[in-house]
Amino acid sequence: MWQKTDALLRGKMVKLFLPFEKHPTLKNENFKNLYCGDEVFVLETKDGKWARGYALTRPFPNDFTITSTNLDDLPGVDIRVVIFPLKYVVVVEELPLEQVVINREFNNIIDIETVPTIAASELAHRNATDGPDFPKLSNPKRLMPNLPTIRFNKGDDLVDEIKHALSLLANHIFAFYAIGEFKLFTKLVSVFDQLLEVRIKLMNDVLTENEAQVARESATYLLSVVSKKLASKSDRLTDKNYDLDNKNTDVSGYKAILARDSFTGTLFTYDNVCPSRIAINQELCALAPQFPINSHAHKDEYSLDPKPNTKLIHDPPSHILVNFKLVLGSSAYQPPGFKGMTAYMYIRNNRKRLSEAFAVHTDSVKDLVNVEKLSAALFRNIPQTEIENSRVYLCAVLLEDIDISGRSLEQKVTHVNSVKKGVAAGVTDITRVFSKNKGSLQTGEYHQFSIRLFGSYVNNKRPSNNSMIPNMKLGAGDADSLQNNGWGELIERIIAGSSRGIAVNPRAEKLVVSVKEFKHQLQNDGSKVNNSVPIAIIKPIFFDPLADNYERIYLRMGKINLLGNNAQKDDLLTYEISAPNNDLITFAKASNQQEKRSWQFVSVFSGEVVGEIVKINGVSIKSNKKVPKDDYILLSLFVNGQLEGEGKLLYKSGNRLVEYNTKKSHHVEIVSPVHNTQIGLVEVLTEYVGKVFNSDISIDSVFQYDRLFKLGPTGMDDLSAALISICKLDIVQLIKYFPELLSSMYSIVDICLQQKPTPSNEMLEDNCFKAMVHLLDTVLGKQDQYLYMLDTFLTSHKNLPSIGVFLLNKVAEIFARGEANWNTLSRSLCRVVGLVFKLVHESMQTASNTDAYVASMSALFRATSSFLSLQSTSLIGDQVLVLEMIDNVLIFHDKIDITKLAPFVITLVDSIGTRGLGATEDNNSNGKKSLASARDHKIIISKLLLIHRLLGSALAENKATRRILVGKSVSWCMDVFLGSTDVDATRIACSIFNSVCKLLKEKVLCNPDNGNEIDLCFSLAKLLPAISRTFIKFNKYTRGNDFFKPKRTFTYLFPRDYPFKESIADPIVNDEIVVEVLIELVVIFCFVARIGKAAAGNDGYAKILTTKIENDFFDADKYLASNFHNEDVLTLISGVKLMRQGKYFPEDKWLSLYASIADGGLVALELVRPLLINHYIPPIEDSEIFDKTIWGNYLLTLLKLGTLVPVATEHLSEVPQKACFQITSSVRDRIAFMVNEAWDALAWDATKEDTIRFNLNKFGGYQVEFINSDYSILQDLMLFALQKHEACQQVAVKILWSVVISEFILSENIVDVERECLIGLHEIYTRNGYKPMIGEQLNFIHRLKVTIRLDREDIAFGLIYSFINTLQEFMMVLNDLNCVPVGPEFDDDRTFHKLNIFAFLKNANKPELFNSFINAMFEENINKKDYIQAALSLELLASTYSWDHHTLLPSSFRPKFPEQTSFERKETLFKMISHNFIRGNSLERATDTYNELLDAYNAHTYDLKSFAYVHNKLAKLYLDLESSDKLTPSYFRVAFIGAGFPVNTRGKENIYEGLPFEHITSIHERLLKLYPGARIISDDYEAAKIKEKNPTGRYLHVGTVEPINEISDKLFNTSIGVRQYARNKDLRFFTVMKKIPGSTSIFDLWTEETTYETYLSFPTLMNRSEIKESKVIKLSPLDNAIRTIVSKNNDLISLESMINIAFKEKSDFGALINDLSRQLTGTVDSPVNGGVGQYRTFFTDPKYEGKLEHSGQIRLLRNAFDDLTIVLNRCLILHGKLISPSIRMSHEALVDLFVKNFEQEIKALKLAGDGTQSSAASTTGTLSLIQGTSQYSGMISQSGGIHSDKRSISGLSTGGLHAAPLLAGSGNRLVRTSSRASSTSSHSANSHNYLDASTMSGSLNAASAHSFGTNNSGLPGAVNTTKRTALNWRHK
Repeated sequence: MWQKTDALLRGKMVKLFLPFEKHPTLKNENFKNLYCGDEVFVLETKDGKWARGYALTRPFPNDFTITSTNLDDLPGVDIRVVIFPLKYVVVVEELPLEQVVINREFNNIIDIETVPTIAASELAHRNATDGPDFPKLSNPKRLMPNLPTIRFNKGDDLVDEIKHALSLLANHIFAFYAIGEFKLFTKLVSVFDQLLEVRIKLMNDVLTENEAQVARESATYLLSVVSKKLASKSDRLTDKNYDLDNKNTDVSGYKAILARDSFTGTLFTYDNVCPSRIAINQELCALAPQFPINSHAHKDEYSLDPKPNTKLIHDPPSHILVNFKLVLGSSAYQPPGFKGMTAYMYIRNNRKRLSEAFAVHTDSVKDLVNVEKLSAALFRNIPQTEIENSRVYLCAVLLEDIDISGRSLEQKVTHVNSVKKGVAAGVTDITRVFSKNKGSLQTGEYHQFSIRLFGSYVNNKRPSNNSMIPNMKLGAGDADSLQNNGWGELIERIIAGSSRGIAVNPRAEKLVVSVKEFKHQLQNDGSKVNNSVPIAIIKPIFFDPLADNYERIYLRMGKINLLGNNAQKDDLLTYEISAPNNDLITFAKASNQQEKRSWQFVSVFSGEVVGEIVKINGVSIKSNKKVPKDDYILLSLFVNGQLEGEGKLLYKSGNRLVEYNTKKSHHVEIVSPVHNTQIGLVEVLTEYVGKVFNSDISIDSVFQYDRLFKLGPTGMDDLSAALISICKLDIVQLIKYFPELLSSMYSIVDICLQQKPTPSNEMLEDNCFKAMVHLLDTVLGKQDQYLYMLDTFLTSHKNLPSIGVFLLNKVAEIFARGEANWNTLSRSLCRVVGLVFKLVHESMQTASNTDAYVASMSALFRATSSFLSLQSTSLIGDQVLVLEMIDNVLIFHDKIDITKLAPFVITLVDSIGTRGLGATEDNNSNGKKSLASARDHKIIISKLLLIHRLLGSALAENKATRRILVGKSVSWCMDVFLGSTDVDATRIACSIFNSVCKLLKEKVLCNPDNGNEIDLCFSLAKLLPAISRTFIKFNKYTRGNDFFKPKRTFTYLFPRDYPFKESIADPIVNDEIVVEVLIELVVIFCFVARIGKAAAGNDGYAKILTTKIENDFFDADKYLASNFHNEDVLTLISGVKLMRQGKYFPEDKWLSLYASIADGGLVALELVRPLLINHYIPPIEDSEIFDKTIWGNYLLTLLKLGTLVPVATEHLSEVPQKACFQITSSVRDRIAFMVNEAWDALAWDATKEDTIRFNLNKFGGYQVEFINSDYSILQDLMLFALQKHEACQQVAVKILWSVVISEFILSENIVDVERECLIGLHEIYTRNGYKPMIGEQLNFIHRLKVTIRLDREDIAFGLIYSFINTLQEFMMVLNDLNCVPVGPEFDDDRTFHKLNIFAFLKNANKPELFNSFINAMFEENINKKDYIQAALSLELLASTYSWDHHTLLPSSFRPKFPEQTSFERKETLFKMISHNFIRGNSLERATDTYNELLDAYNAHTYDLKSFAYVHNKLAKLYLDLESSDKLTPSYFRVAFIGAGFPVNTRGKENIYEGLPFEHITSIHERLLKLYPGARIISDDYEAAKIKEKNPTGRYLHVGTVEPINEISDKLFNTSIGVRQYARNKDLRFFTVMKKIPGSTSIFDLWTEETTYETYLSFPTLMNRSEIKESKVIKLSPLDNAIRTIVSKNNDLISLESMINIAFKEKSDFGALINDLSRQLTGTVDSPVNGGVGQYRTFFTDPKYEGKLEHSGQIRLLRNAFDDLTIVLNRCLILHGKLISPSIRMSHEALVDLFVKNFEQEIKALKLAGDGTQSSAASTTGTLSLIQGTSQYSGMISQSGGIHSDKRSISGLSTGGLHAAPLLAGSGNRLVRTSSRASSTSSHSANSHNYLDASTMSGSLNAASAHSFGTNNSGLPGAVNTTKRTALNWRHK
């Protein structure tokens, strides 16, 4: 005996249970093969050995062979109730069993025992009719409890989630392979392998802490990659993909990208994270490439905390480590004299060179390729200013040394033994290595680059170029105009993209290097670098304060030219430099090269640029040897190795070094030492780098301030003049002496302050302050790369004079006169005001009394506030600078109380107002960006950024200042929200709001010690309506201004900088719609709502609005429209309604964010709930003021929220379900409570009579406002009712029951309730999205039946019971539609089901959908010229109207009809139907239609004109039919075999209508196109075998069938038109014949005839019909004889008809005549005992002759012979008229044979024996036969025959509006209006399986007629117009 378990036992199979493998022939649905790991849920046990329950098995690879085009609908877990051994199961956990319990109080039931439920009445009726032993339920599965909706373990971590993801990924891999998407298949396999590897490593704990961190980040990234690739169009091979081309098809969340913690990889939960964190991580996981890999190293980049002021925080300089990897060359050639090769590398940008060179010398090219011997190079201190806004290149130059000592050189002439020649050079762009650049690569990591190397050549025929200035500033645009100046400018030409003078040198083609950026100090790097080769430190080529500087001169050799006639173009020119007068002067090109006393440049030809830069060292070292005052560098020119001239370059003049670095180039003349004549010119540039020489005289004067002060007023004036001069110096001079100058200025000010005030003293103070500002601005303000110098200065100078008050007063003085006098000094001060604060703060450290500082600071901020309030466009830039630096004043909080500093800052920010707000709106309205508005916009942006920084400062930490700061910050943000539209400002305001919310959450809500600040949360929560209004405003604005366009870029949410950094989306991701400002606003809304809920609890606004708050920053007059009355409440609800719709982000993919928004919207409604319950339900006597708008929006929004994808999680796969559940787990419970509470509050107490009748104590009242109005809730209630959630179904059933009762009391019917419910169900099941399964439907129906209590004798019982059944049946029809897979091969099936569905809706007073669908079908068929299908479409529409003169139908747009009666509408449709049947040559169907129209006229009208019209049409049709010669289509039987077909198709058989004379191979091709991958089966035996096995593939069993021929006396001796009419009329029967083996002659020939009956008569919609049934009969030899003769007759008549047609159309009929000759010969000239003549034996066979049982068949056979004789006679006449004379004798022989063999029939029919007709038959004549009008009639007087009842077989009919849908049978078969023969019984075709109302209630039949009958509600014009209001309910 089976025993139910007390709980649902969840377990795992631990042993294989394979009953079908042990018993292959076993057929039992109670068993199933189960494998280890399969999940089971035990429901019952037996004897402790067996268990019955759910078994969940994952699909096998072969299951994916049936994958359809919808990849969102993969084969899922197979769930079945089966039996399995209990000992094979290990129970994991026990789950409670769900039971339907009806709570009396919850459902407002008076007495739960008095009145039975619908279910109880149904059971009692079944017991009474079927007996108590009959099973209670026909479907035993209904007794089974539901499976738990949560399919994941709540304790699962990232490793477990990867396991679920791998399982699902395997399904997708199999699916993509099955459909041929091999590209994506390969990529997913790779991701699978990587995920599996990460999981194994994490699971086994084999990683270090850092490796584990990287592994978790990699796992998070890979999990996102899977979803991205599934949604990526670029990874698909096919252009059309159902799952990508249609929105909301991903109901399982396969493409969902989930927000995870970037460091741990865990999914977010509701309690442990704020909404803004979910939002930004959602965006990054979805759009950012490679996120969150290495995010632990960049935490600040993804932080939401306010960003500190970084204006005074300098980034460390970049160091670039370059390591050689590979040198490639295709040639090993070495020139004669090759001595070695040197490789140089350096860094430059597109303007100038940035570093010295790094050199590596090798003895051979081979050694150069051997990169292991090469050093690495560290390029130090690359300044950020040289990196920003420019390209940075790594340059490589290869030189070779060539020995020329063996050449013939004059021994007496000075010469060189070797020269250097250029081999190749190249560059690579390394800009992305620097982390501050846009799109930078990962810092701290090696990145590989390839340098392509090129050689240089000069075309000797090129035009001469006299320019001596090489082009040093090159861009891409200069490529075409760039001249070829030889080797020295090869790098410039490569960068410019020029091809002039550039060629590949096969000796060195490519150099591969790895490059890595360092951002920390150099001394820390050396210990970390582990390399066997040393690292060369490469110095910058400019003055570097960080380096150990030394005095040096850089010399650049430019273009060289030989003068005179002796200069040869091929002369190799070599320059060598030396310092003959100074032994300490040395030369070197690279930082790592040994310095030499002389340096030889690379050799070039005349007119070429050398291009080398060499440094000259030792210029500052004093030599023991006396050096001339004016010294020079000697330039020696060697031509082809021999000295030919010399030149002198002056480098020192007195105490100064000479520099040639002006724009005008310097040329050195080369003079021949022999002839003392100029032989050449060389261009040179020199630049001195150091601080010993060439200092400005003003700097020296400042350094001597003590001496000048001692000189008195004169010295002070000189010092003042020197300070003024310093204000004119640039950074080249100032940076060298920055600490000395600043220290001197400190001392100068200190001395001045100690002296008595005098005009000279004051002037000196002013000039010193100006010089100090200029120094700070030039060195530190205009670029931030040297900011460290100030820190170094303050660290090394601890005893500086205290001049802080002086500095503050000077700054205040300048800002105070800003309106009157604003100059360069003022602008410079704005850039360095933060630095001044830093100097003041340092001075304050030694001050004992800070009062003077506070006073000065107060004056400063008053002046600054006044300056910021100035409305001057010219001052905007400086005002922005002040705002960017002013918060640095908070560094004083260690010396000054923060409460004193706060007012300064708050007042300053207040002074700005909203200046610049609305630039976005102005720009869009003006059509172009206004310069003024753009400048003003900087003000509001800077203000908001300042506010955001303040929230991260000490002001937010102090309790007193926090209250002020929060209040002010919110007020400033609300000014932006409610002011002019400004997207950028609003986004920053959202960042501020987010920081405020985080601050309150962390400091107030999570800290009980700060409970007295809870009122801040109350004030913040009051702003929800205002934020909602802001969201609505921006939603409208962004939709109208192209924000909703898909794009490839995005910006981070809640930005902390401006302009916002725009990032490029992951290339995998398709273009997405992401409106950042809307996302930020909705997140802020949700965050504020959460804070309000956490602070106020369930009391919501009832508590918030009644709590008195001192100094409340909330201003109702400013922020609200009606102080939380109707308009504000409605605005809040409308905002939630708009937010939950999504559209402004990919809500179907970003489920974590969507879940957070759903919860936040609900929290907002929970806050407003107490207000609605307590203040928005007027008493009954004031029901007129009830606001149904607010309540309608409230209820509808709640219902919508409860059915959102991330809320209704049961349909999601495991990991997305967990992600959403952790955020929205309680949402539906809370919604159900709120909806129930609201619904009860809206109800009125029931009257005593209604209480007794319906057993409810309250219902109706205000509830009736929401039955059928603009705020009807019934449509949305349907999806809520079908949730797999007990509370939702309870509330929905309760609401539906009260609505039904209220509607019945108001209107005495429930037609409108039914219509609304059906429309709601239709919307659910025809949309793209989650569709509730049959389990939820059954639960809903069952709960309705066990909840509703009504006496079965009550008049309402029948209506309500019928209503429930209608819902159930409609859901079944909808289920049929949803069982149809996507794809074009199933379009016809979908059309059938849609017609059924729309018919239901039409019957429910919703005809628009049905009519529109029919019209679309009609128009489509007309456009295709398929008139028969068009007519059949209209037949469906016509069948829904009745022949009623009294019902007036409204006008219709689709199809277009005027307002008319139902009779007129149907009459018009019938005429259209007939017209299209005639156009399609389906004359038989046209006659049926006119006959039915004639019947209608006879029954309903005496309109004689109408009678005449129809009779005329029929007369013409019958005449046309008589002479009809249309071609007959072919017909095929198709059986669908195999599990590869969906359930709705599998195992079914259809008859397909083909084309005339279509061969079976043609239908094969068409079917294979529809069902790709299917296999055609022709053999019946093979098909039967396959059907038994039911394999996984697709098999199509196709065979030809013939329409059944009516064999009766009526068809003998008739025209082909008559025969076709009889054949095609009511065409539903088809046959195929098979010979039974064993026959020896026609007299023992038995055959087997299979007859197939279809549901529909042909022609049909979609040209096919399902086979209803099939019959197999055996045919006797006599039956076969009759069929053979009849078939022969038909063949001859058809051939005769085709010849007549060809003759009339004057086309070639020679082939037809030949066919006729063969047919006549085979029939007339038959062999002895053969041919048709042998069948005459049946007439004399004693077995049949004289036997009564065979008399009818014998008569038919005899009549068939007579018919054959007549046909042969006509064909012979036709043959004789058309044949050629050459075969006349053959024809005459045939005539003779005809007369001989058919002598008996000829005599009986009185035909002439010579082939001419007798006088009795001469009325038709031969010519008329040829014209196709001959007929023979009256020859046979008796009737009868086989299948003579064919005309009486009527089709299924609708005959008007019935409860049955238009599609009968299994739901996919069309039923047309019946023919005239069956019209009399058409009204009896009601096949609903309703409860037999005649035995339960006399009112049920009336109810059924009301819902589905031909009158009243069944017609569109019969809509109930009773107005439902609470006032009407009150009067009831």
